[in-house]
Amino acid sequence: MNETINARDPLYHSLDLILKLKGVSKTAQEILAGLPIEDHRVPIKTFVRAVNRVGIRAQIKKIPLKKIVTRSLPAILLLREDKAVYAMRYSAKGESLHVISTDGSESESSLQLNDIAPHYLGYAIAIRSEDNNEIEQGAETTGKSHKWFWSVFFKSWRFYRDVLLASFLINVFALASPLFIMNVYDRVVPNYALETLWVLVIGVLIIFFFDLILRILRGYFIDIAGRRVDVDLSAMLYQHVLGIRMAARPPSVGAFANHLDEFESIRNFITSATVTTLIDLPFVVLFLLVIWFVGDSLVFVPLIAIPLILFYALIMQPVIKGAVQRVMQGSAQKSATLVESLVGIETIKLLNAESRQQHKWEQAIEYISKWSVRSRLFSTSVVNAAVFLQQMTTIGVVAYGVYLIAEGSLSLGGLIAAVILTSRVLAPMAQVANLTTHYHQVVAALKTISSILALPIERVEKKEYLSKPTIAGNIEFDSVSFAYPEQSDMALNNVTLKITAGEHVAVIGRTGSGKSTLGKLIAGLYQENSGFVRVDGLDVRHIDPTVLRCNIGYVPQEVMLFSGTMRDNILFGSSPIPDEQLLVAAEISGVMTIVKKHPAGFDLHIGERGMGLSGGQRQAVAVARAVLHDAPVIIMDEPTTSIDSSRAPLLLTSSGCAR
Repeated sequence: MNETINARDPLYHSLDLILKLKGVSKTAQEILAGLPIEDHRVPIKTFVRAVNRVGIRAQIKKIPLKKIVTRSLPAILLLREDKAVYAMRYSAKGESLHVISTDGSESESSLQLNDIAPHYLGYAIAIRSEDNNEIEQGAETTGKSHKWFWSVFFKSWRFYRDVLLASFLINVFALASPLFIMNVYDRVVPNYALETLWVLVIGVLIIFFFDLILRILRGYFIDIAGRRVDVDLSAMLYQHVLGIRMAARPPSVGAFANHLDEFESIRNFITSATVTTLIDLPFVVLFLLVIWFVGDSLVFVPLIAIPLILFYALIMQPVIKGAVQRVMQGSAQKSATLVESLVGIETIKLLNAESRQQHKWEQAIEYISKWSVRSRLFSTSVVNAAVFLQQMTTIGVVAYGVYLIAEGSLSLGGLIAAVILTSRVLAPMAQVANLTTHYHQVVAALKTISSILALPIERVEKKEYLSKPTIAGNIEFDSVSFAYPEQSDMALNNVTLKITAGEHVAVIGRTGSGKSTLGKLIAGLYQENSGFVRVDGLDVRHIDPTVLRCNIGYVPQEVMLFSGTMRDNILFGSSPIPDEQLLVAAEISGVMTIVKKHPAGFDLHIGERGMGLSGGQRQAVAVARAVLHDAPVIIMDEPTTSIDSSRAPLLLTSSGCAR
């Protein structure tokens, strides 16, 4: 079952209304599939993401009612007491709004602004349709081209625009210190011009004060933009992972989880230090020009050092790249071993396989350690080389400057200013050299995440599914053949069968004969290689997976429970229901016997993967999930394997069952 929405939620009804007004054939339930729901309600941010899925742009505005102009309409006005209205247009005199209610009735009326004002919360959601080009561009945000990254990154371009402006002023202000020192040494000290000194001091202090403010603001804007990028990318990635087709899922869960963790390296790379370095880099030219203006030929010393720093960093890149790739491969193997051991710890102990797993673990750790040392050695050499060349450049500027002073073409203040400016020139170069050591790790992470986002998902947002909110339960297999990924043997071979709504059908066969596969194909977890699987005469591939599974109660062969209470696990993914309905499901499944024996009742805590419950008890919970909503189709895959046979007849009391 999918997470369902409170029937009184105004944004849910607003979404349904907008879809109808815009001529979108999908329902709000289909659009919201896979998006975050809080306490069975649609958050405002989720609402915006939902309408964006169908090429409708929604923008949240904090705006007084009187300032909502005609071009801001249509818009959803959020009201007190958990209400909202869809404002379409003003009246001819502009004293009232023509609105549509979002309480599910969709009644139209004209409301005076004075009547709306006391209830208005101050927030409106403006609704706009995007053009086709924008829709097509928005659809291509995944895959190996990294568009998924840049599309999210450029959403915060206004913040980076302000950061660029602040960086320009900060780098201009950076000239104040060397120019101040130069004028003090060359003009104030020789002439004992104390009044000029204090004028310069006050001017520099004012500049430094504004420099402090700008640095704080720049760091704040970069952090805000980075946080938005981080949240958006993380949400996009997790949503895609949950939507990946079962047939396309990587075979190793641990390695897959490690690949997802590589997003951390991307997050760290787009932090303020990285962005600041890249933004400050073009201003190196400005400092070189000032050095040339102050010290003339002194500028050639840093000009020689810059390519040397970059050259050494570049020649080390292939070596660093190879080491980083091996570290990432070893990390994937380590994660796979860890997850495998934690999940199968009971089996490992029963088979005395601790030594085998310990060997795999230590082997992975040793491999990672070896290549991590090499990676750090090569990376550190780049940073150390940059620091060494920076020191040599400072010495070179001082030594050459002394000769220029002796020739009379450079003053002492000019030399000091040139030394300070040289450090400003080479500082970004040293940071760039440091960033290059992380570059290949980030590129590898981008490729890995892009390959994950390129995996096919079962619910294609731009696909027009057939409208089928409810199904009767007629199931048909027409010459269906199917083989699991990377398997040569067919799980099903040219299977044809028909199950009529209301029938109770039991499928019996030996292990591996394809019984479980039948249920998985009906539920749309996998797609057949050939033939057709139809529900009520419609190919299941043309029915929205969310809608399909809302009409199916499924008891899998391997039951998965989650950390929480008994009630939480039975209602997992479902809306709040009356206690009577919960009690009926508990009685049918045998869960009632469990909760009666425990003082916590339905608040009985269950550990991860159902720890604390026996196999039969876990199956009873799975049966309770399946029969909870009296779905028209119930699929039970060996539901009584671990359950007392005295309760077996209770497991098949439903309108339709295929096992």
